[in-house]
Amino acid sequence: ADLAIAKIADPDPAIAGTSMTYTIVMTNQGTVTATNVVLSDTLPASTTLQLVDQTDDSNDPNGFGGGTSSNIIWVDPKPANTDDDEYLTLASPLLATGVFTSRILDAKSVLPWESMAWTPRWPSWKELPDNGQAETAYSLRNVNMVGNQVLLHLNEANGATTFADTSGLSNDVTCPAAVGESCPTAGGNGRFNQSLTFDGVDNTAVISDSVDPNRYAIELWVKPAVVTDTSFILRTDSVSGTAGTVSHLLGMENGRFLHRVNDGSDHAITSTATITAGNWYHIVGVAESGGEIKLFVNGVEEARLAGVGTLWTGGDQYRLGSSFGAGTTYFNGDIDEVAVYTRTLSTSEIRDHYLRGAAQLSFQVRSCDDALCAGESFVGPGGTNLAVYSEQSNTSLGLPSVTLADSPDNRYFQYRAILDTEDTVYAPELAYVQIGPNHYAIDASQGSCTATSASAFTCTLGSLAESEVASVTTQVHIHPSMLGVMTNTAVITTTSPDAEPANNSTFVTTTVEAISDLSVSKYDVEDPVNSGDVITYNVNIHNYGPSSARNITITDTLPFGGSVITNTWPLLEPGNYWSALEITYTTPISNEVLTNTVTITSTTPDSDSTNNLDTEETLVTPLADLTIEKFANPDPVDPGETLTYTVLVTNTGPVTATGVIVTDTLLSGLTGAGFGTKWMCNAPNTTLNCSLGTDLGPTDAATLYITVTAPVSGLLSNKAVVTADQVDPNPDDNRVYAYAYVRRVADLEISKTDTPDPVAVGAPLTYTITVTNNGPVAAGALTTSVSLVNDKSINIPIEGQANPYGSKIHLSSVEGLIQNITVTLPLTHTYPADVNVLLVGPGGQNVVLMANAGGGTDVGDSLVFNDDGINMPLSGLLNSAQAYRPTNYGMSSDFPGPAPAGPYGGSLASLYNTSPNGLWKLFVYDTVGSDAGVIAGGWSLDITAVTTDTVTVIDTPDTAISGLNMSTLFSGWTCDTSNATCETTQLPMGVPVAFMVTAVAPTANGTIVNTATITSTLFDPDLMNNEAIENTTVTGATSTLYLPAIFNNFSATPDLVVRSITAATNNVQVVIENQGSGLVTEEFWVDVYFNPVPPPSGPNQTIDTLGVEGVIWGVTSSALPLKPGETLTLTVGDLYYDANGSNFSGTIMVGTEIYAQVDSANAATTYGAVLETHELYPDVYNNIEHITFTGSPLWILPNLRVDLALKINLPKRP
Repeated sequence: ADLAIAKIADPDPAIAGTSMTYTIVMTNQGTVTATNVVLSDTLPASTTLQLVDQTDDSNDPNGFGGGTSSNIIWVDPKPANTDDDEYLTLASPLLATGVFTSRILDAKSVLPWESMAWTPRWPSWKELPDNGQAETAYSLRNVNMVGNQVLLHLNEANGATTFADTSGLSNDVTCPAAVGESCPTAGGNGRFNQSLTFDGVDNTAVISDSVDPNRYAIELWVKPAVVTDTSFILRTDSVSGTAGTVSHLLGMENGRFLHRVNDGSDHAITSTATITAGNWYHIVGVAESGGEIKLFVNGVEEARLAGVGTLWTGGDQYRLGSSFGAGTTYFNGDIDEVAVYTRTLSTSEIRDHYLRGAAQLSFQVRSCDDALCAGESFVGPGGTNLAVYSEQSNTSLGLPSVTLADSPDNRYFQYRAILDTEDTVYAPELAYVQIGPNHYAIDASQGSCTATSASAFTCTLGSLAESEVASVTTQVHIHPSMLGVMTNTAVITTTSPDAEPANNSTFVTTTVEAISDLSVSKYDVEDPVNSGDVITYNVNIHNYGPSSARNITITDTLPFGGSVITNTWPLLEPGNYWSALEITYTTPISNEVLTNTVTITSTTPDSDSTNNLDTEETLVTPLADLTIEKFANPDPVDPGETLTYTVLVTNTGPVTATGVIVTDTLLSGLTGAGFGTKWMCNAPNTTLNCSLGTDLGPTDAATLYITVTAPVSGLLSNKAVVTADQVDPNPDDNRVYAYAYVRRVADLEISKTDTPDPVAVGAPLTYTITVTNNGPVAAGALTTSVSLVNDKSINIPIEGQANPYGSKIHLSSVEGLIQNITVTLPLTHTYPADVNVLLVGPGGQNVVLMANAGGGTDVGDSLVFNDDGINMPLSGLLNSAQAYRPTNYGMSSDFPGPAPAGPYGGSLASLYNTSPNGLWKLFVYDTVGSDAGVIAGGWSLDITAVTTDTVTVIDTPDTAISGLNMSTLFSGWTCDTSNATCETTQLPMGVPVAFMVTAVAPTANGTIVNTATITSTLFDPDLMNNEAIENTTVTGATSTLYLPAIFNNFSATPDLVVRSITAATNNVQVVIENQGSGLVTEEFWVDVYFNPVPPPSGPNQTIDTLGVEGVIWGVTSSALPLKPGETLTLTVGDLYYDANGSNFSGTIMVGTEIYAQVDSANAATTYGAVLETHELYPDVYNNIEHITFTGSPLWILPNLRVDLALKINLPKRP
């Protein structure tokens, strides 16, 4: 044999920092076959072997683009950038599934394929993290398990009776939950891995947990086999179990999902979506004491209920699968991935948790011995084509990777990614795949090659017959700093005799040249700068490569004939930055713009000279940094009192300020006057312009006073702005807002009357209490709406923190707690999905207003955020015509400081029921180095706050009184008879409100004293009329024998008449009197008629016989005997009111003709139940009275209980 070897390099010359190819050709020039041919090659010191491209990602043109796909799309949000934000996903999530099949990887030799790692942009088909940990590795939807109290993956094998809690708190599950029940079956086919299967007969499990949080979130995956009323999970106590109190319940009711809590009473909400048996659902319930309960189904809020009190704190366990209450059954179906938290989850967190199970990303692989992989099947773990690799097995916090134990050694390799989703919007997102181990790019025409390092390799080529040729090609990378000539030598050997060993080695020399791309940038640290001060310039250098740049010279020529500054640097490798210079320069004493230019050169050729020069302009002018502060005194201020604003203007220098002017704008309708030493203000007005009549030197301050007369009520906002002739380097502190609260004053008055007085011992007694608010404002709860603006624009950079970062609004003096918030952002940005916005309230509560929302559609409109809005689109047009609820489609990381760390709120309701007073902050952050924008003209807050003030009326009866009852028919009042108290949250001005207090007089003669008081949390200027005292005389009963007395042939007989009729729009009051000489002892009826045609004219003409609307009373023995001269007051709803016999719609219109007839009915007689004087001795019938309703008010009494048992002696009505 006679082996000969030759080697060439391409290109030549080569460029440092790039790649080149070596091709080695070996020929057997002899007549005998050469056996065991081996090639050895050691690379030059400045070169390294390149790796086979076994990576699919956004940077490789052969990556994902080299494969084939079905319903798969490559998404590149910003094609002009290389921000590694590209990914594979489903072209249409509505089709639910898609497959990407990779290009076939070629290792160039038979080599192992041992591992696969991939980067989903967010976790897909991955269980929640254990031990309360937080993920950070993903670009989006990292989960933070802070506050996790229970976490059940339920992956135990069939037959298990204990199920591990992996929250780190050891709240393990046991079964069954109670005697007589049985364990569910483990090992079911779960949403992630295994699940628990419940039979619907008696399967239960229990979690012992004594923690009763004041807020919670509970989530689980559930697949009902039968849709029936039941629970998936509930909280109860071990003593009474589900027969007692149950709360924190997730379950089903009437074919919908149910969330039920107990705060002393049961509160329940149900989903809008109906349930289909056999489907998996992600269910979350969140609740908090004093707040709301919410229900989420598959990541979407489906119901909420406000007004929850203190959550039940008597629980000591959770039960799975239990029935509860009448009509419910045990759960029949599967449960997986149960988690309980001692905090609420935000809307975005709930959606992220749901998508972990709803979107599934999996893989299968195959290694092949031919370039087409013909006949090879894709397989998963265990070598079966039914299995897949996925994040189901990824229990770490990091990105997924798997071992390919069932992939044999072969030259070729291929994988396929399977993307599935059950959501109509979201699908898995795959950004990167790496197959390992790495293989070097050495391609031999026969045999195989191995590399012991990146600088040497050996190829075992087998045999070469006579005239046969073999070749080896390899790619190498040239170090960026290599320069000059390099030599590479290759040697070939054989075990066969070689006729000419001299041609068994060869070398090639290559000239390496350099090309770099240097850029220089310069900026001034201060701009503008004060005349005569020192200005600082920073100069930065960057090398974009591909080669290192040598002998760099930076030249900076200072303005106005200043000196030339140079600096040199020997070597700058590509990709590196060099903060080359910090130049200080004393500015001239003049007003002008300084121009400073810097240039950069290098002995290395530069591919782009346009970025080798940068010019910076700086304004030089006298600077006076003014600050303004403002204080209101007194705060609160009484109506009509003088309110004084103290305005303090300070010059922090460096030069004297001239022409200082303060412009102060008062609330519309108010007139203020300004005064102060050397201040000159215009005549009193709503807007005051006050000029300082002297210069204000550095560190000096001037105080201005503005007085205004406080109005009757309200929150007084005031804005002041200071200006001067000089440029202010920090205009942010040139404006100030101040707030003062006008104390609400309500003069409450109370009066009281009694009837009858005197009253007989043991007889009924009625007190009438009337309260009036004489103003000047309504008493009770107050709703305040306030609008706040920070009108300084927020500049959003290409990437990073906006300026200012933490834009501030300060609020003070607002009463009450927040009940509603609206945030307005006039946002302009070409890629709004890059913009993350965080609102932080005075108490530290926070909410992400937007994150990753809006996609790449340009926005240039005012965005309005309110919880009653809709979700922002994931991509698409944003506009001011629609209010949006806070929308977070995922964040790659927390906001940088000084913004607070996560987790963050997902709803503005997280700020409800907190004080609005204090410092509000808005943090804006651009996440991608591409597009910039602005929140022009700043941002605004609209806040509604409500106080919880109460007006209370208390009746303090004499201790001898019994049977006390207190009530009113005026709406909005709540009365408690047990302590004779009525309360309301609102008492308007000028509207009298009446209360009736009924009681039974004592059994002894004397005088009884009854006291009534009215109080409020508001200031009352006259406390003397807050109390009313009524003295009532109690007379003893006498034993009197009445004998008929004949005077002119007449005997003593009763005579009933209607003394008065009074009406309101929803009530009637009738006063009847016995004006006769005898007792009324018979029970009788009283009818009131509305618009009767014809009117009643005598007995037995009732509301029924006349066919009209009206009311009736049956006066029974408890009111009798009715003595001569005694009256009886009847009101709708009192003891004698007959609700069943009355026919009253509840509304009386102005102009209604109202008739009242006493002793109106007795089917057995023609005169009624009481034989009266005018019936015994014929005279004019006087039992009927009439009025026309004019709308005059009447104090209204409540509907009291009607005791029908007392009416057995009433005459029968016709």
